Amino acid sequence: LADTTREDALERALAEREQMATIGELAAGMAHELRNALSTVKGYVRLLPVTATADRDRYLAAIDYETASLAEVLDRFLRFAQPLQLRRENVDIRALTEELAEKIRRAFPAVDLRVAGESVAVAGDRLALSVVVENLLRNAAEAAGRGGEVRARVDAGPASVRVTVEDSGPGVAEEVRARLFAPFASTKPSGGLGLALARRFARLHGGDVEHEPRAGGGARFVFRRFGRAHV
Repeated sequence: LADTTREDALERALAEREQMATIGELAAGMAHELRNALSTVKGYVRLLPVTATADRDRYLAAIDYETASLAEVLDRFLRFAQPLQLRRENVDIRALTEELAEKIRRAFPAVDLRVAGESVAVAGDRLALSVVVENLLRNAAEAAGRGGEVRARVDAGPASVRVTVEDSGPGVAEEVRARLFAPFASTKPSGGLGLALARRFARLHGGDVEHEPRAGGGARFVFRRFGRAHV
């Protein structure tokens, strides 16, 4: 027998330190996002009293957009920070991807978004899986921009499911790739938590989200979920 009390205490201390470092990173990112949004809102509010009537609606719309974006950042932060208890059920990933694609099409009508592949069910939490797929589609649509293309495909293997999302945007810069899945690593309008959140929920399902090279430019992200259900 051996007394492992000291080793156990060191492991707990290390885990707590890593947790505090993560919280600190999240807090710093949140402060950055809040400061930027509030500065923009403050600027428009100052302009309103001296603005011609024709421009007031435009400024009010900009304020509304900033506050909505800020609310989305806060919602994503809470989803990332809160523990999630999975509720398992059979989920048709192809049908779920098409459902979420329709939502993204409404938000980005100038982006050509198409879904292909086969219907396949996995055992998982529908809400968490929706967060994974929607974040990949939303990131791709933001990257593609007006007139761009997004292609999503669902493929099933003997013991896994793969959802591939590609876009025709500028791709991922080399200096960003190393911390691509870190919270607030992105400067996109969605707030920089999308990929971190997608990977977290994917790993809770025993899968992962990864970035892959794409010939011809643009970006490719893959959500792999190991294990399948039968419907």
